[in-house]
Amino acid sequence: MRLNFDNQAMYLYFVHAMSLLVPRQARLDWRREWEAEIVNHLRVLQKRNRLNLKSKVDLWAKVAGASFDVAMFENNRTRFVLIGLNSLVAVTMGSAAVQEFSIRDVRGGQLQPFFLSSAVIIVSVLFIISAVAILRESSAERSLVIITGVLSIVVHVYGTLPPHGNMGYLALLIGAGYGLVMILIYQRMKFILLVAFVIASPVSIISQTPRPEAEVLRTEQEQREAYLKRDIAKTERLVADEFIFTSGRNVGDKASLLDFLKTTAVDPTLTLTAEDTRVAVDGDTAIVIGRRVERRRREDNNREGVAYARYVRTYIKRQERWQLLAEHLETIPAERTAVKIDAKIYDDYVGEYESPIFDFAVIKDGERLMAVPKERTTTRTSQGRPPGELLPESEAEFFLRGRDAQVIFMRNRKGEVTHAIMRINGADIRATRRK
Repeated sequence: MRLNFDNQAMYLYFVHAMSLLVPRQARLDWRREWEAEIVNHLRVLQKRNRLNLKSKVDLWAKVAGASFDVAMFENNRTRFVLIGLNSLVAVTMGSAAVQEFSIRDVRGGQLQPFFLSSAVIIVSVLFIISAVAILRESSAERSLVIITGVLSIVVHVYGTLPPHGNMGYLALLIGAGYGLVMILIYQRMKFILLVAFVIASPVSIISQTPRPEAEVLRTEQEQREAYLKRDIAKTERLVADEFIFTSGRNVGDKASLLDFLKTTAVDPTLTLTAEDTRVAVDGDTAIVIGRRVERRRREDNNREGVAYARYVRTYIKRQERWQLLAEHLETIPAERTAVKIDAKIYDDYVGEYESPIFDFAVIKDGERLMAVPKERTTTRTSQGRPPGELLPESEAEFFLRGRDAQVIFMRNRKGEVTHAIMRINGADIRATRRK
């Protein structure tokens, strides 16, 4: 098809098309005025035989003037912007949704993305329909714009926020943000409040729906508080019957945990917190790893002691409730440095010591001072602990390498060693010297 620039019909067709953008009440007069001006100008050029390239360019400049004249009508600038943006958003959303629909949904058989992509395609079509309604000044223009804006907001909020997360936040900004702009332009305040409620409803529902990771961490916090308060009933509910605990050579179960809580007094100075926590959830099973920080006041000088440990906990979900199934605790030893002291002082510390948790003997091995746990008794056990060298930090304070453990030998007024303070994981335990 070849365009005939000598034919006035082509110019009049363009003016007629532009008149569709003019408000309805002024449309007919505007079109007649511009048609008359262009036809008269074209006839003068033809009569004078001056219809050359330059005059045709001038004629098209006059036609272009009609376009600028349309933009001068009240509200037309906003309408043009809305028509252009509607078309742009529709193409952007629609193409992405069709691609997602064909690749991930139909071929992959994923149900939730299938419905979401279908909803986005429908909203894209509504954007085109509303653009046409704006162009034609349809009586349904306002209703279509509001419906399209509300649906765009709902679909993008639903698809972006957890637990779905099928859309990015840029899509949320474009789709939901532009939908809100359309409504603000076309609607009054009472409808704006309605839209705000529509936006807030799914967000509040999503925010009130606890994620599994948050549920697990809340259960962990409750279990920690029950341990500190020696709450037997709460511990029985939060810990599974098959519970297993390991730490170094120690192995325990739910029965030994409950027995410890029943027989050990509450320490009001003790606090337990968690750092560097990570949670992985797979169905009804969750793994939590982190670093435990244990703080308490020491008996000898009332100073705060801090001990660190790395832990791994396994939780299972039963009857809509998470329970602790297993725990492994590995102490993170503090950085300590041994100093050189006179080995003759070791003779003062040699002997046998008894504590509430286990008994041990202190012996000399050449130039070394050794702690040797005693064998099992009816009330205490060494639990297979190997002998360890006591490395001096001072003449009275010693530590075991690779463990968060110290032994501090205490003297009476006569200078005799009467007992030792075992500082294990920040906790002070008195060990009385018997021999």
